[in-house]
Amino acid sequence: MGQWATSCHFLWRWRNMKIHNEGFTRPYCLWHDILTAVSQYIQLKRNRLVQSSMVQVQAMISWEFLSKRWILLSSDASRGDAQVGCGSLFWDEHGTWLCGFSQCLGHFNAYVVELWGVYQSLKIVPDRGYLRVELNLDSKIIVDTLRSEGVGNVYDWRLI
Repeated sequence: MGQWATSCHFLWRWRNMKIHNEGFTRPYCLWHDILTAVSQYIQLKRNRLVQSSMVQVQAMISWEFLSKRWILLSSDASRGDAQVGCGSLFWDEHGTWLCGFSQCLGHFNAYVVELWGVYQSLKIVPDRGYLRVELNLDSKIIVDTLRSEGVGNVYDWRLI
């Protein structure tokens, strides 16, 4: 935990306390309280009293052949320099690249961009005459949305 993150946390916390708690007064020496908190955290971490909650999962990824006359559609979204985009690749049952696309979308959140990529990809399917499609996504929330059969956020279903 760095000084910058700790400073932001404390300043935000003190601001909210000032707004929502009439009797609250900010500490006189802000930087001293922040540095003390950082020092205490570092000491606790050295003594192994602070544990990370991050869990690392290792998964083997490989190409699996599809049934005949199926295509694989891999859709993804990305962000860079405050711009977002989406794209997809289409593969046949032998792993041969068939087509693909990419599109810059401007400024949206990752959820909208992922959904838009799936939408644009699935529009290509009938235009190319593909009949059977396996859709691969790396976003669990998009998969859950597509499997939810209309249950959930109305915003999601306007996009779909």
